[in-house]
Amino acid sequence: MGTDLSDDHPVSFIYSSGLSDKDPQIKAPDSLPEEFHLDHLNEMQCVTCHDPHDDTHGNFLVTTNLRSHLCMQCHDISGWTNTVHAGSTAETKDADDDFLINTGYTTVEDNGCLSCHQPHSAGGKQRLLHFAEEEKNCLNCHNGQVAETNLVNEFDKFSGHFVQDYKGVHDIEEVTEGADQHVECVDCHNPHAMVRSTGAEQAPQVRGSTKSVSGVTAEGSVIEQASYEYEICFKCHGNNPNRIDSAISRQITQTNTLMEFDRSNPSYHPVIVAGANFNVPSLLDGMDESTIIYCTDCHNSDSTSSVKGPHGSQNPYLLAYQYETDDDTEESPMAYELCYRCHDRESILNNESFKHHSKHINKKMPCSACHDPHGINSVQGNSTNNSNLINFDTSIVFPDPDTGWLRFEDEGLFRGLCYLECHDKKHSPKSYRKSGGSD
Repeated sequence: MGTDLSDDHPVSFIYSSGLSDKDPQIKAPDSLPEEFHLDHLNEMQCVTCHDPHDDTHGNFLVTTNLRSHLCMQCHDISGWTNTVHAGSTAETKDADDDFLINTGYTTVEDNGCLSCHQPHSAGGKQRLLHFAEEEKNCLNCHNGQVAETNLVNEFDKFSGHFVQDYKGVHDIEEVTEGADQHVECVDCHNPHAMVRSTGAEQAPQVRGSTKSVSGVTAEGSVIEQASYEYEICFKCHGNNPNRIDSAISRQITQTNTLMEFDRSNPSYHPVIVAGANFNVPSLLDGMDESTIIYCTDCHNSDSTSSVKGPHGSQNPYLLAYQYETDDDTEESPMAYELCYRCHDRESILNNESFKHHSKHINKKMPCSACHDPHGINSVQGNSTNNSNLINFDTSIVFPDPDTGWLRFEDEGLFRGLCYLECHDKKHSPKSYRKSGGSD
C-alpha cells in the first residue's frame, strides 16, 4: 500500500448520516451490521472492513465479498440488483486485467464491484477503478474474451465514438453544454443500472443498455435520467458548442441536432415526434407517416458487425449502412442502402413522390445534394423553401445564373419550383408535378 493512500478506499472519516443525506446510495451508519466497527469517533477505519485476527473470509475481511456482499453493507447502488453486470456468468479468467483474474472469484457476477473497482492500489484513484483510463475498465472485458461483445474492434473502424482518444476529460458532474469535446463509455451507459433490452421498447424510448443515463430534453433541459434515446445524443450533439461540424456544405448550416429535429420545423426526420410530411408514398411496408425512428436506426455499427450500438462503423458519419454523398455517384441498392432501409427503392425510381426522382438519381446526383437528413430549423428555414428536407449541398447545386436564386418553392402536394443550376442544367425556374409532367 505504501504511504500514499489516495489510491485506496478512504479511512479516518466520520461515517455520519450526513453522507447518506448527500448521497442516497450510501447507507446510514445505523444500518451497518454489528461486524462493521466504527471507531470511538464514529470514523471508518481499516478494521471496519478487516479483522486482523480472523481470515475466515480471505484478506482478513469481516464478511464475504462474494457478489459484493461486503461492499453492499455501505453502498446501496440504485438499479444494481437486476443489472446485466450483477447477473453475468461470464468467466473473467481471460480478462486483460491482472487484478480481476486474481480476486479469487471466477465470474463477473461473483466479482461484483471488483469487476471494475479495486479497493487498494487502484489505477483510477478518484473512483477506485482498475485503470486510470476510463475506457480500459470496460474494454478489459468487452474485448471478446470475457463479454460476448468485442468493442475493441469497433473502435478501430473508420468512424465512431472513439473513447480511446480522450484521457481525463470526462467528469460525472460535467455541465453538458460547456463540456470539452469527448466521449467515454459512461456518457451513454450506466454500468450500475444497464439491463438487457426487453424487445418491447419502441422509438424513441431508451433501451436497457442506456437505462439511467443523463440527458438533455427536446426543450434543452438537463435531466438525470433520459427517457428517450435522442436525449442522450443531445448531450453532445445539441447545445454543446464543442459539437462536431458537418462534412457537407449546406445552404443552411446547422449542426445542433436539437434544433434540426425540433417539432416546429418545416421538415425533419421523425426522431422526436412523427414527421411533418403527411404524405410519404415511398415508405416501406410496416412504416407510415406516424412512424418514429431512433437515432441509432441510422447511426450504428455497420451492418457486417455482430455488435450493435453507435460504437464504430466502416461507413462515414458512424452510419449503419452505406450512404454516398459524393457527386456523380452511380445509383444502386448499395449506394443509398441507408435510405432504402425505410424508403422503397422501386417507389423512388418509379417517381411516386416526385416526377423526376429517378432522372436526378440516375444522372448520378446523390440524395444528399437536395436533402438534409436531420432537418431544417424553423429559425433558418420555412415551409415554402425547406419542406421535404430540402437544403441544397452548395458544392453540387449552384444559384440559377439568370435569377441569382438558389431555392426550392413548395407549391403543394407533389408540386414545386426550383431555381438553381446543377450538372450544367439551369432551372430558371423548373416546375415539377407528380402528374402532368414538368413545365
